Amino acid sequence: MKLSSWTQLRLPLLAFNLLTTGFVLGKSLIDPQVGQMASFEFEENVPLSQWQSVETKRLKPLPEPDTEGSILKVGRFYQYRQDDRVLDVKMRYVVRTRGEVQKFIQDQLKKDKEESNTDKKNEKKLQVKEGYEPDVGHYILLSDTDRAYLSSCINPRGETTFSQDQYKHNQDIYDTEFSRIFPALLGREKWRDDRCLWTYMSMPLNGSTPEEAYKVLEAAWWDWHEWWQPNFPKL
Repeated sequence: MKLSSWTQLRLPLLAFNLLTTGFVLGKSLIDPQVGQMASFEFEENVPLSQWQSVETKRLKPLPEPDTEGSILKVGRFYQYRQDDRVLDVKMRYVVRTRGEVQKFIQDQLKKDKEESNTDKKNEKKLQVKEGYEPDVGHYILLSDTDRAYLSSCINPRGETTFSQDQYKHNQDIYDTEFSRIFPALLGREKWRDDRCLWTYMSMPLNGSTPEEAYKVLEAAWWDWHEWWQPNFPKL
C-alpha cells in the first residue's frame, strides 16, 4: 500500500520535534540561565553627532509596573550642548511592555510637575504631533510654552514605535521571522520580545518655535537611534 506524502512526512517531523524538545530541555537543565533576562546597564557616554556631552547620571529604577503593566527598569539621563542649545535625554529599559509611549510620557510629566511643585492652575497644554522617518520608524513630538519633546520606543528589531498598535504590528512582522525559531527555542531570544528602550528627548524653546525645535530634535533622534539599535540589550 502506497503511503501518502503527508504520512511520509509525519515521522521525520515527529522525530525532529522530539529531538528539538529534548535538546532544549537538556540545555535548560544544564544551564539554569537559559531564558532568563541578563542584567543591563546603560553606557555612561553615548556619542551624538555635533553635540557635546556635558552630564550623565543613572536614573533610579522603577520596579513597580505602571498601569499598562510595563516595568521601567534601569535608566540613564544624558545632557548635551550644541552652541546655545541644551538637549536632555532620558532613557529607560522597559520590559513586559505593550509599547504605549504616551502613557510613559504622561507619567513622566506628572513626575516632573510634582518635582517642580507646579500648581494645577499653571499646567501647560501640550501640542502633539506624530512623526515618521523611513529606516527609523515612528515617534511623537510634543511642545508646551517652554519646551519641545520627542519620544519613542527603540525596539529589539524593526522600526521604532510610540503606540500599542504600532508596537504589536512591529512584533508581528519582525518577531515571527523564521530565522528566530531556533534562538527562541534555545532560550537565547524571546519569541514575542516585549522589551524596548524608551527615549524621552527635550530641549528649551528659548524663543524658537516648536517647529524649529522639532527639526533639531529629529536630527538628534536619528543619530541616537542609529547608535542604539545595534546596541540593544541582549537577553
